[in-house]
Amino acid sequence: NFILEKVKENEGYLPPLEPSFVQKLVSEIHSRLEKFIIEQRTPVILTSPAVRRYVKRIVEHYLPSVAVLSYSEIEPSTKVDIIGNVGGGELGQGT
Repeated sequence: NFILEKVKENEGYLPPLEPSFVQKLVSEIHSRLEKFIIEQRTPVILTSPAVRRYVKRIVEHYLPSVAVLSYSEIEPSTKVDIIGNVGGGELGQGT
C-alpha cells in the first residue's frame, strides 16, 4: 500500500503527497460513488486500520460526506457489498 509505505518511511507521519496521486485517488473514489447513487446506497470507504486516518485526511476535503472506516470498526455480522476497489497498481506508484 502506497500510503502505508510513505507513513513507514516518515516514522508515522504522512508527508505531503504528489498532487497527481491525490487527484487520481479522489477521481477513482468519485467514479465509484456513481454506483452508490444509482443504487441508493450509503458509500463507505473501508481501509486497513493502519491507514484509515491518513485516507480520511486525504479525502475529507474533497468528499466530506463519505465515511472512511477501517475493517476493525465494522461489526462481523454487518453485510458489506464491495462495489469496487480503489488504489490499484498504477495509483500506488505515485505516477
